[in-house]
Amino acid sequence: MSLTRQRQLIKQYSQIKDDVVSSELKKNLKKATHKRILSDKEYLYFKQLGRDLFDGMPLDFEKVNTYNLSHILPNSYVSDNSLNNLALTKQINATKKGNKFANVFAQNQISSLGLTVRNFWDKLVDLRLMSNSKFYALITDPDAVNKVSQTKLISHQLTENNKVIKLLATILQTKYPNSKIITVRNNNISQIRRSLNLLNLPTVNDYDIGLDAYISGVVGNYFYNIYPKLRPFFIYGEYFSFKNNYEQSSFNLKSFNFLWKLLNDKNDEICISGTNTPVFSRSNIIDQLKRAYKFKYQNVSQETFIKHGALFDQTIYPTPAHDLKKRTKLIKTKDNKPVDLYGGYSSQKNMYFSLVRIEKKNGSFVNKIVGVPQIKAKDLNKINNIKEYQKKLYEILEPIVMTSETGKKVKNIVDFKILKEKIPYRQVIEDEGIKYTLGSAKYMYNFKQLYLSQEVRQIIADYVDDPYFRQHDESPNDSTKNVSEKLDVVFNAILTQINSFFTLFNKAKVKEKINNGSHKFYDLNIQDKILVIKNLLVACHANASAGYLKQINVNNTLVNTVVTLSDSAKFVYQSPSGIHETEKKIADLF
Repeated sequence: MSLTRQRQLIKQYSQIKDDVVSSELKKNLKKATHKRILSDKEYLYFKQLGRDLFDGMPLDFEKVNTYNLSHILPNSYVSDNSLNNLALTKQINATKKGNKFANVFAQNQISSLGLTVRNFWDKLVDLRLMSNSKFYALITDPDAVNKVSQTKLISHQLTENNKVIKLLATILQTKYPNSKIITVRNNNISQIRRSLNLLNLPTVNDYDIGLDAYISGVVGNYFYNIYPKLRPFFIYGEYFSFKNNYEQSSFNLKSFNFLWKLLNDKNDEICISGTNTPVFSRSNIIDQLKRAYKFKYQNVSQETFIKHGALFDQTIYPTPAHDLKKRTKLIKTKDNKPVDLYGGYSSQKNMYFSLVRIEKKNGSFVNKIVGVPQIKAKDLNKINNIKEYQKKLYEILEPIVMTSETGKKVKNIVDFKILKEKIPYRQVIEDEGIKYTLGSAKYMYNFKQLYLSQEVRQIIADYVDDPYFRQHDESPNDSTKNVSEKLDVVFNAILTQINSFFTLFNKAKVKEKINNGSHKFYDLNIQDKILVIKNLLVACHANASAGYLKQINVNNTLVNTVVTLSDSAKFVYQSPSGIHETEKKIADLF
């Protein structure tokens, strides 16, 4: 349930003058929405005027979580888990409805209102508490659905209307004019995930993004082969018309759940719709999907880029004499405005980075990542002569290399050599067993993917990521562990992964801090445990995000340190798919 829907509901109630909305109902709404978001059941309770949608009898708000969410159009007819196809009802009515259509309740009388159930539904529409599409679903008679309604149902299930997907399909069709571009609706992917319990947890790692793409391919291939007469609904560039495409046989459908044969049928052979010609093995498709879901490792790549835009951090700080933090390395806002009088910017924005090898007076060498400021790089990029380019780059980097963070000249440096002139943001680097991406000259971002068992993922889905079960079905209750103990299992699993595989966290003592504070986790309340787990998942993700774990005395998990490389370090270059990699040792650059 979104905050926008909740605000809309409150506004609707404030505008209703009908006596059917009692003062008690309004009081319950005000109380339920105070500093919190309504659950799906609570939202439907108020949308239904506190009554059972199937018999119109009053429901007890205090017992709202004990009532059932029942599909208006049964799943065997159409796959739709949205609130627009859900009714809040008592268990007895949910059982009575079963796999039937909601219109079986329409003529029943509601004695307390002096209305039929159908009249009650009409009233909800008049009060704008029910959409027309939900009303039509309630009164739908499957034996009286005309061809126009059938077309709408098919389109709703098969035709993708997302503008981004349409744009992508247009680009692909232009690039590959002899290919058929099949678009797949996201609800088809969600239906497969939910039915097979392939939990979608992008907060854990990036693998679920790849699995969505794989499921999309499976679904597209399935639709193309099983429903050839419906191809105009899901192949980009093909259009349906009653004149050319309508055949009574192709539209004489008893179900608009087009994945029913794959997910619910008892027969293993899946035949072309309307024929006895087998195309797929149901068990084989499901086994392949589950196998892909369980992969412990997948190729993941990230886009590298050169930054363009702002030249400086936007904040202008006061002069050092009036600055409580006494910043000493300010940059003039203009050439004629000295920082001693006007203050300045704290730092420049880098366009990309260079790798330099610094020779120290004691004879040792340090390989260091240094940022190339945008304000300097723009002029640098205009130079075509290689030698002049290298000379100019050296002049740009010299004051940066030879000056400390406090603005003082570094005395123990003899000279430096530029090993690599241009290194983009998010460049993958592997050094002494640590694989990370370059965030800046000071920040290294994790490149390791977190892998957790299905048991742990299920707990995360149930209690952390999707506690209202909008995207997945609740797992059977495990009476041997309470919620707090289940969250302990998740924390221990993540901590084991961090200690075993997240070697980047050895830097800046991130791993040490997490382990030192880990004992505090077990004494936290459930909400704080959930918050810590959420932030640990953020910390372990392969991106620039940091986890904030004050509950266990860890301020943040960013690896903030000057980026230096050992002589054995190497740059890793990936293809967009991540399948192909090449490596370049920095020792070869000396």
